[in-house]
Amino acid sequence: MPGYITGADSGGDSHTVRTDTDGKLLVGAQLVDENGALYGVKHIGNKPRVSAMPYYVDISEGNVPGHVAVNKFGHNSDTGATLEDVWDYSGAYTYLADDTFATMYISSDSAADTGMLFNVQGIDDEYNFFSANVTTDASDGRTFVAIDTGSTGGDAWRVFRVINLSGTNQTGNIYVSKDNTDAGGDGIPDTVSNIQAQVKAYAQQTLMALWTVPTGKTAYLTHIYASTGTAKVTEIHVYARPFGGVFNIKYIISLLGNAFTHRYDFPFSIAGKSDIKIMASASGGGGEVSAGFDLWYE
Repeated sequence: MPGYITGADSGGDSHTVRTDTDGKLLVGAQLVDENGALYGVKHIGNKPRVSAMPYYVDISEGNVPGHVAVNKFGHNSDTGATLEDVWDYSGAYTYLADDTFATMYISSDSAADTGMLFNVQGIDDEYNFFSANVTTDASDGRTFVAIDTGSTGGDAWRVFRVINLSGTNQTGNIYVSKDNTDAGGDGIPDTVSNIQAQVKAYAQQTLMALWTVPTGKTAYLTHIYASTGTAKVTEIHVYARPFGGVFNIKYIISLLGNAFTHRYDFPFSIAGKSDIKIMASASGGGGEVSAGFDLWYE
């Protein structure tokens, strides 16, 4: 009669193996984990039950340590005749220079947006990803409130996402800026180039087709997409800027009142501290563009 022998491996874990009628070990295919321990597979009628989950899904579920999935999507409701960044405020987005950091401030153009909780995400003054919660002023939403990134200096280099976490909708537009100068007291930064993010009241979250890779990480771009409902020839440009370099174009899309998507068969790698953005232009100006991209970083 066949039998079984139970013993311990070098790590002290107990395992059972099958023997033939003479007590000899039956050797066959065995599964071994990363620590050298044997493990079994569930089966039905001796047919293995196996689930081969797609790699991207495993990343999204947090099953691949050190990997983070990112989806960035943006909108420009008034795209000009020359290239503009695809983000809520439209026009040109002004980046802080390399090794230049600033205290960020949040404000609303509505006095009623008081005591509202927002999550702000970006890159801090140590080039690491940060996610910080900040509450608007308790008395007047138009008052500028400083944002602490949680880094040693508390400053930021990039801001690329802001989300309303409050139980109520904001009534005005929310601004995150790198300066708190507001001579008019209306909650809107005096200098447009200081605006780093805007949350429009209808969206309750930023719509910014731009993102920056944290230091020491590599991003893998898997998917880009864009659409326009405007009957104008619309150019969509995808750019990446390595740290210390300039924005280099990586993809061009031409649209006329339709949509486009592209999946990379071989994900495009982008080094740490690099900026990624999408720009657009519409023939004659006055276009409307939605665009975004998917990636993971590790």
